[in-house]
Amino acid sequence: MSLRRLIRIILCASLIVISLAFAFSLYTTV
Repeated sequence: MSLRRLIRIILCASLIVISLAFAFSLYTTV
């Protein structure tokens, strides 16, 4: 596996985690 592909996968995963955490915080606030 190339390093560039690994970085892209990590970025996508972190973006999904951040969006899920943001949605969860909004859901618990409301």
